[in-house]
Amino acid sequence: MFELSGEIIAKANKCKRNYACLNEKTPPLCSVSDCVNCEIHFISTQTSYCPYFLYFADEVICTCPVRKELFNKFKI
Repeated sequence: MFELSGEIIAKANKCKRNYACLNEKTPPLCSVSDCVNCEIHFISTQTSYCPYFLYFADEVICTCPVRKELFNKFKI
């Protein structure tokens, strides 16, 4: 399991996938295609509806604290 602070995990309280991204044996469910200043994370693949998706034109932005921290800290 990836080591993230309890504060970050607690902020992701809307997770519908039981924190599957934290499992090191499987890749994160959504792939980050681009990141701006470690704040705005664009998603290239998505599995299904997620309460952390923000739709902007034809792009999807991830606002999930856990997914963002995984990308920022581990580049995955």
